[in-house]
Amino acid sequence: MKNKGLLISITASVCAFIIGAVASGIIISNTAPAIPEPRSISVSAESTTYDSNNYPTYTVTADVELSEGETLDWLVVWADDKNSANVNEYVTVTGTGATATIKCVKAFEGNIYVKALRKNGTYGSCVVSFVGKPSEIKLSPNNLTLNAAGSYVVSALGTSYTIDLSLSNVFNKVGDKFGAYEIEIQKYGTVNVTTTNTKIADGTVISTTTSDISFAQLGEATPLIDVSLVDDAIKLDVKKSLSGYAYTSIINGEPNELGIAMPYSNRVQKYNSCVTECGYMVIVTETVSGISTAFTVTWADSLL
Repeated sequence: MKNKGLLISITASVCAFIIGAVASGIIISNTAPAIPEPRSISVSAESTTYDSNNYPTYTVTADVELSEGETLDWLVVWADDKNSANVNEYVTVTGTGATATIKCVKAFEGNIYVKALRKNGTYGSCVVSFVGKPSEIKLSPNNLTLNAAGSYVVSALGTSYTIDLSLSNVFNKVGDKFGAYEIEIQKYGTVNVTTTNTKIADGTVISTTTSDISFAQLGEATPLIDVSLVDDAIKLDVKKSLSGYAYTSIINGEPNELGIAMPYSNRVQKYNSCVTECGYMVIVTETVSGISTAFTVTWADSLL
């Protein structure tokens, strides 16, 4: 699961609004670049797309009424005039009307000005800086194999496995502020179980049924596979196998005259088999950019 976002920051010179950098990777504020007047064109950023090479592009619009046949000259220049590198190797701008497209094609340091210039010398501008937002979370497993369904397989009880996490983007340059992760764990798949209810008082069997249930409905006192986040890695601690697994819970009876429900029976869910592949889905999110990915982990056949 990937969520692409712009990898550059755009600061509009006249805009009076902000789009948060944390969510989108784009900053638009009313901070004006230090460019001499005259200035009479407001430039605002509008939407993000990606070209066939996954380079981020951004649409900018000059708030100006052009007369028939009039065009705007859009250009990019380094904010630091001492920078002698070809600015178009990093950011390009295309367009001759009130709307133009900015494309970042290479990571860069410092700021770049994007200017919309009228023939009479008035112009608007915005500032572009490289944020380095990641577009992908990469998983690098250690001592884990993939099965035919694409799930990681654990094969030994009492063993810890790790999956290293890293970030990337089309520029192979991720900003320093990215790299904070969080995880969500879900159970998946279907299991066949035998459920037996037994009276606590005398051990009489009340009922016995065999049925298919979702793995999420199979009770766990503790996770069978403990999944945790340790620095920039996912740790998988294999606590138990499903083979021979049973979960016991206490069922209360009807409330008595005092309104108190006393324990009545023991309910035992005994695992028989996996009807479909079952295990844990782990969703990993990089919290600053919001991008995420997911993987599944299951047991080897010898543990089922």
